[in-house]
Order: sequence, then C-alpha cells, then structure tokens
Amino acid sequence: MPGDANRGLRVYYVYEKMKKFGVKPRLFLYNRIMDALVKTNHLDLAMSVYDDFKDGLVEESMTFMILIKGLCKLGQMDEVFELLGRMRENLCKPDVFAYTAMVKILVAERNLDGCSNVWKEMQRDAVEPDVIAYSTFIAGLCKNNQVDKGYELFKEMKQKKYLIDRGIYGSLIKSFVANGKVGLACDLLKDLMDSGYRADLAIYNSIIEGLCNAKRIDRAYKLFQITVQEDLHPDFSTVRPIFVSYAELKKMDEICKLLKELKRLSYCVGDELSKFFTFMVEKDDRIMIALEVFE
Repeated sequence: MPGDANRGLRVYYVYEKMKKFGVKPRLFLYNRIMDALVKTNHLDLAMSVYDDFKDGLVEESMTFMILIKGLCKLGQMDEVFELLGRMRENLCKPDVFAYTAMVKILVAERNLDGCSNVWKEMQRDAVEPDVIAYSTFIAGLCKNNQVDKGYELFKEMKQKKYLIDRGIYGSLIKSFVANGKVGLACDLLKDLMDSGYRADLAIYNSIIEGLCNAKRIDRAYKLFQITVQEDLHPDFSTVRPIFVSYAELKKMDEICKLLKELKRLSYCVGDELSKFFTFMVEKDDRIMIALEVFE
C-alpha cells in the first residue's frame, strides 16, 4: 500500500526534525526508525541514522540485526560481515536465531552464495544450525538445482539425529527426480517411510514421473497402486506419466488396463482421457501418438 511504502520516509522526516531541535532519541527509538526505513527499502537512510550512534549510544543485538537483514536483502555481503565483526567486538557473537534470520532472507532472495558464506561464518562462530536453518537452506538449494549440496546438509541432520520433517524429504525427492536421479529419490522414499512418515501424494507423483522417465514403468504402476491403497486420492498428475509412457511404447493393452482400473476406482474415464489428449497435443511430436491412442 502507498501509505506503508511512505511510512519510512515519514518517520525519517520526524527524525530529522528531532535532530534539528536538539532532541536525541533513545536507543529503542533509533531501532524503530531504522527498522521502518529498512522495511520500506530505504537502507541508505537507515545507515545514515546508524552513523548517529557515534554520539555515544551503544548498539544492542537488535540494532545490528535490523541493518544486517536489510543488507542481506540487497546482497551487500561485505557490509554484512563487517557489521557481524563489529557486533562480536562490541556486544556478542550472533546466536542461532540471528543466523537463521539471515539464511531465510538470503534464500528468499536466491542468494545461495551469500547464504553459503553465512553458513561458514556460523560454523566459525561454533553456532549449531537449528532445524529451521537446515530446512530453509536445503529447500533453497533444491529449488536452485543444487540438490547434491542439499543432500549433504540432509546427511548432516541425520548424523546429528535431528527430526527431519516430510517437507525436506519432498524437496530433495523432487529435485533428485528433476536431475534424473530417481534411484536416490526412491532411497529417500524408503528412508522417509522407515522414519515413520507417510509419504504424501506429491512425493509419489514426483517419483512416478521419474520412474517413467527412466523407463521403469512397472515400478511406477506399483507406486500408483500404493497411492490407491493408502487412500491418497491419486489425480491426473499421478497417472499422466504412466499414460504417456505406455503411449510412447505403443502398449495400447496396458493403456486399456489402466483405464479399466481407473473406472473400477470410480474415476471419470472420459475426463482422464480428455486431460491426456490435451496434454499430448501441446507438443507437435506427440500428436501422432495421441491419435494412435484415440484410434
């Protein structure tokens, strides 16, 4: 909203008036002013306010973190580490909550190099990453095609006996499938279930697609049957890779078998076929395959 966007400037205007009349804010108010400026993308003004600390005020951890988070958002990592150094000298080393906040922002900004450097800094400070920091970084690595690094962090969590939630497994499985490593995805599925979790439909859908891409259609079909047994309500995304694989291999009998199974499960076969044909004709090289199935 426009009012929110201008809030930082309004706060800064009042601050300048206070300076003009010789009114010196307390530390709490300085923090509020800088926070308002950072949140409205006026980091340069926030840094100018911070310069006024030279008048004798002493920073607290919140002061440093307000500015550090703003610098992380803009990717100004040299300045981030400079402030972290000042924080250590004047106050204390950052705790796990401070580092986790930095990780969250850097991942959100897709600054994985910066995040890796912050992670190393955390290790140098002997600060143990928490589950949130691990989960956030792993998810960011997976989304940015760095699943191998994410998997190394996952193994660290296993060694430390951290409770790993299903979302981390899902991120790794999806990314492994996207990178053609369906074997590792299947290993993670087994590990997930051995850990006492129940895989959700999205995880099964990812692995089914990966198995079909690897021409392991029989295994994919078995996983489809498991989704039915587990009452996960498989959808078109579940059966589409199987349909496409059978069609490309001209296994029309298997397509008919799958359609009969869907009908037995009370699916509207006409709707599923319509979705299949719509998907197939989106690419020119699949139109003839779709016509063969139609015939």
